[in-house]
Amino acid sequence: MLAYNVLRRDPDFLDEKERERLNLAHAEFGLVVIMAEGCFVAAAYAFSHPSSHPAWWVWSSLGVFLWFASYPAPLYQHAAECLRWRVREETDKDKETGLGAVSTILKKYGLL
Repeated sequence: MLAYNVLRRDPDFLDEKERERLNLAHAEFGLVVIMAEGCFVAAAYAFSHPSSHPAWWVWSSLGVFLWFASYPAPLYQHAAECLRWRVREETDKDKETGLGAVSTILKKYGLL
């Protein structure tokens, strides 16, 4: 989350269009997780009502599938964000302080 928060808030990393794309990607990943959670709630509801009892396993299966499907894309996105954050070129200000680019950003946000 640190890399994502810095990238989306600091204009040194991304322009407005790239920031919008980043926020949209994170929203899409969140929707898959929310759908998985909704399937688990539907499974619990179906299990608790005898009239729809056979449907609980369908909802559970769909929830498990969506839960596992929600991991690969965000992990790739996180790796790309961390890489983008770490390879930022040092500016003259970074060189003056004697800190690297990442350390300067951490200090800017009060994390160092």
